Amino acid sequence: MLVPPIANFLSIQKNNMFSISLIFDFDDLIKVDERIIMDAVTKASNDNVAIALIDASTVVKAMIFKNMPRRRMRIIREEMIVKLRTYTPRSVWLAQRKILEIVNKIILDGV
Repeated sequence: MLVPPIANFLSIQKNNMFSISLIFDFDDLIKVDERIIMDAVTKASNDNVAIALIDASTVVKAMIFKNMPRRRMRIIREEMIVKLRTYTPRSVWLAQRKILEIVNKIILDGV
């Protein structure tokens, strides 16, 4: 697996501190290897996955559901229905960001 140079992932913050910025938009998950998606979804909580998928594209939803056990898929779909009543765009963005951080960590660690 090719990992781009680390300099592409670093951004300079105030006080000359480095931080790793997000590599992907949530819709860019379709470009990531399915093993990485499977590992990230396993590490993410059901709440984060359910909220993140509320506003995700159909392709991303299909890819994520394809990479998880049927039982967990059923649970997350039920949670999505429940959370659909109370979600905010910010909560979706935060949940997607948490999943992206897990994906980025897996990529930077070299799987």
